[in-house]
Amino acid sequence: MKLTLGEVSQTESFADLELVAGKEGLSRTLSTCALLDYEFVKSLKDKYVHSNFHQNQLVITSLLYAKDNPYLLRDAVRHLIDIDACGLVVNNVFRLELPETVLRFADAKGFPVFVVRKQPFDVCSFVVGLHDNVKDLERADFGDKEIGFLLHAPAAPDEVRASALRMNPSFYPQVAACYLRKESELTTEEYVRLVDAYRQSSQHSNRNALYRYRNGLMYLVSREDAGLEDDDASWDDMVRGILGDDDAYAVGVGAWHYDLSELDRAMSEAIDAAMVNRGEDALVTRYATIGSYQAILPLADQPAMTEYARSIIEPLIEHDAAYHTELLPTLLDYVAREGNLRRLALDRGQHENTLRYRFGQIAKVTGLNPIRAAEYEQLALAVKIHRCKGWMR
Repeated sequence: MKLTLGEVSQTESFADLELVAGKEGLSRTLSTCALLDYEFVKSLKDKYVHSNFHQNQLVITSLLYAKDNPYLLRDAVRHLIDIDACGLVVNNVFRLELPETVLRFADAKGFPVFVVRKQPFDVCSFVVGLHDNVKDLERADFGDKEIGFLLHAPAAPDEVRASALRMNPSFYPQVAACYLRKESELTTEEYVRLVDAYRQSSQHSNRNALYRYRNGLMYLVSREDAGLEDDDASWDDMVRGILGDDDAYAVGVGAWHYDLSELDRAMSEAIDAAMVNRGEDALVTRYATIGSYQAILPLADQPAMTEYARSIIEPLIEHDAAYHTELLPTLLDYVAREGNLRRLALDRGQHENTLRYRFGQIAKVTGLNPIRAAEYEQLALAVKIHRCKGWMR
């Protein structure tokens, strides 16, 4: 996964920088940073220019070499464009007037130039922050592959433990997983922002790990004593430490496991719990509370399961489309409330008799009446399979 300058420019590191030229070049790839200090001093005759700067570097300069002649900036910009560098950050401590001709040239070439607008500017912290962003993206690739291997390829306990220690050599033996899946696309820019937020939060620990997996984040927590901080409020706090107030994620938490060789199970449980969390009011859903979904999710895409659900759900979809009714949404809400008619009436703001009439319509369409316990179970199974359809595991 490659990090672009445009993506990293949205992070906190760039808060005090202003883009003054080259907006069209923000799609350039960022790999490393370099400092421009003495390289373009005329007396050195370009001795260090070709060895110190390379493709995809973001170059930072105080313009020390050009403090007596700002037009020398042109030489640096031309060379950096020629080698396909990523961009230039000017820490203008000498308050030089940047030549307009140089900025226009950079703009025409799509070469981004940033100027620091707030002093003091900590160059070391800036470089370290960018380095961390690049490493985070490398970790994202690694995590996606490592987690995918554990979840989709049979692995012996020793292999699972070894994989866990590759992800974090400092893990304690007891581990739990929390999966945060975004319903819309999780962009690289947002991923970098979330990792930054996590690193600055109280949840950050060398005993834990945060990795990208598919369209979400896998947060792995290890403890010496699995009984600590295992209530819903503690998990809510952990999730808020990563997401803030962003509610666009489905969040699931697996059970605690007492050996790293069970990390694959911990992550699978978290993913399944996140599926059930979709559309629920609770911030987090625990695997222990998802009931029959524990059995349904691993098999939901099997032909027998999908055909069973289709035979019940599709007639309701067709009826709703033809007659502008809401039979399927009503049934989905009813099953989500575990067959509690009073709760359904309160939450939907409808009279119970109105809902009973709809149940009668559902019975006519499917041959199954939600009011009758045995027939409700058949409808509920179809609804749960329908909800699980296509969910990633």
